[in-house]
Amino acid sequence: MPRPRPTLFEVRYSAKPNRDNHWRIVGWKHGKRTQYWFKSEDDAQKAADDLNAEITAHGTQVALSSADRLRAIHAAERLRPYGKTIDDAVNH
Repeated sequence: MPRPRPTLFEVRYSAKPNRDNHWRIVGWKHGKRTQYWFKSEDDAQKAADDLNAEITAHGTQVALSSADRLRAIHAAERLRPYGKTIDDAVNH
């Protein structure tokens, strides 16, 4: 039986660096294992905390890019004076 995949990103130290970067965060995004490399443990921990907060807030199935997130915010602001939501606009 395979091990379950962790839902959150983990900070790990690598003895074999990627260029000068010894610290990395490892996790699963869109069903694929991804890793991001950092020079310091603090930078890696901050990035992991940000990604984990996004996963905790929005779940693992919905991952919006920053551009799509901004579009949704602007659309909601434009619809607010009319008392409508993005769902109302899509359904119309």
